[in-house]
Amino acid sequence: MLGIARNSVREATRSLESMGILEIKHGVGLVVRSFNLDAIVDIFSYGFVLDKSSLSMICMTSEFNWNLHFSPKVIENISDITIRECELILAEWEYFVHKGNPVHDIDRKFHDTLYRPIGNDL
Repeated sequence: MLGIARNSVREATRSLESMGILEIKHGVGLVVRSFNLDAIVDIFSYGFVLDKSSLSMICMTSEFNWNLHFSPKVIENISDITIRECELILAEWEYFVHKGNPVHDIDRKFHDTLYRPIGNDL
């Protein structure tokens, strides 16, 4: 119906399963798994040596709802200068929206700036 080859769907499914995103449940089919760090830890174990602070940052970053989790930390640590930076980025974001330009880079810039005060580089 969508004009996609079965092999392409099969490979995409395998990739998502190997990343821990999908799970095959016999009698049910493919389901989206609950988030966990298993696949990420497996990948990291081959290429990275993690210290306790890095692992803590990964766990903090993996929270389901970032804004709810990080807001109290941001509020405690944000400066007037960072608030002003965020306001300028939001004005730029609004300009991009009105022009019909993509905003993913602006979104990233905003969140990087907003979360900078809590020291989570991830």
